[in-house]
Amino acid sequence: MKNEGNQLLVLFKLYQSICAAVLDNILKSVGFDDVVYIDLFKGLQNHYLPRKCGLCGLYYLLEATAYSPFCTRPVKGRRGKTCRDLGHRKTYTDKVNSDPILLTYTKAYKQHYARYLKKKMTQAEFREWADLALELRQRAYDKELSFEEYEAEIRK
Repeated sequence: MKNEGNQLLVLFKLYQSICAAVLDNILKSVGFDDVVYIDLFKGLQNHYLPRKCGLCGLYYLLEATAYSPFCTRPVKGRRGKTCRDLGHRKTYTDKVNSDPILLTYTKAYKQHYARYLKKKMTQAEFREWADLALELRQRAYDKELSFEEYEAEIRK
């Protein structure tokens, strides 16, 4: 049993040295530019697409299974935060600030949620209000309610 383990170790070391020699020969026969070119097209072949980050402006590889306009690099000065974290938050904030109906809904939601956290509102009451707020928001988007009516109703 111990002899088999030694044989496997010898075979593994032989395999490593052969791989290193082959890789060394490949790198000597082609230039660095060629390796980068081959690597780029192998990545494209495997559905990795280069994309420019919407926050920091640097390029990154977009994996085929995850679509995001932001990279996963850490942001300097923001411990534990990535461009993806901050970029999605900024996109949402811009969307809320540009839409008065959504801005009113968000403010009212935060106010009612604070009431729920302070036990001034039960969970059932909060859920009931949240359902009503979604319905009112949709009616405002559908122009069934004027903005003033919507604003007055949602703050109750």
